Amino acid sequence: IRPITRETSYQMANGEIDFAIGFLPELEQSFYQQQLFSQYYVVISRKDHPRICEKSLDIEAYIRESHVDVDTSIGHYHIENELINRGLKRNVLISIPSYLGVGLIVQET
Repeated sequence: IRPITRETSYQMANGEIDFAIGFLPELEQSFYQQQLFSQYYVVISRKDHPRICEKSLDIEAYIRESHVDVDTSIGHYHIENELINRGLKRNVLISIPSYLGVGLIVQET
């Protein structure tokens, strides 16, 4: 078992890896691929956040807030790319290597 990285497609092509589950947008069309489920993104904040409530959050408000960035190395860069294409940039307060610490960070900030 290995984490998905930028090298995963190459490793599959040369036979180092036989099977991958995850988001691999750079995987060549010659590989058999099947969608297992759909996924969507949400914004989380602490329960009593002074500016974010249960109503919808527009892009300007989203950009103004501080963000926790989870560096998963691959797969979850669509949002960042879309923001860049629109000339927008998130205010990343902290970047962490996995989702394990997100809950406590958000709860306490």
